[in-house]
Amino acid sequence: MPYKTIHAAALLDVSKETIRIWAEEFAEYLSSLANPGKNKQRLFSDEDIQVFSLVAEITKQGLTYAEAHASLKNGSRGDLPSLQPSDVQHIVGVSEERRLALENDRLQYALVRMNTELEEAKRQLMKVREIENENVRLGALLQAGEKERERLEAQIAQLTKRVEEVARDAGREYTKGFREGLHEQQEKETDDIE
Repeated sequence: MPYKTIHAAALLDVSKETIRIWAEEFAEYLSSLANPGKNKQRLFSDEDIQVFSLVAEITKQGLTYAEAHASLKNGSRGDLPSLQPSDVQHIVGVSEERRLALENDRLQYALVRMNTELEEAKRQLMKVREIENENVRLGALLQAGEKERERLEAQIAQLTKRVEEVARDAGREYTKGFREGLHEQQEKETDDIE
């Protein structure tokens, strides 16, 4: 019974994506079912798993793919795990359930966090609307204040003009009175001389 990608990943404790990469990188050492073509399921034989086992050992030691190729060309292979694909399926099923449970927990946490952020955003939006309303109110007050200022400035201009008119009139009256007084003084002095 051949191994699926998920089985190989579980046996070697790597991701399914790693198995896909290895299947392409080390295709010359693998069976034809390991790289069946686009949109077809990969299936791995015991020999394929031994190739992956050696690659896994080499990469865990921090060595390169070139060194893995060299070892494989020399005929080296890794150990075949003692589990059959059917046994691995049970492990994969449990691992998949655990992964799904963890993913569910992560998503629920994200949902709670996003709901909290949404509530905070709603509160911020309410504050923004309050500020906008206050701005509208202050804008109306400012506009009314501007009209009042213009009215008062016009009133001040009228009063200033009136003050100037009164001052002119007062100045004329004073001058007139001063002249009359001076004239009377001169007449009196002239009368006293005579």
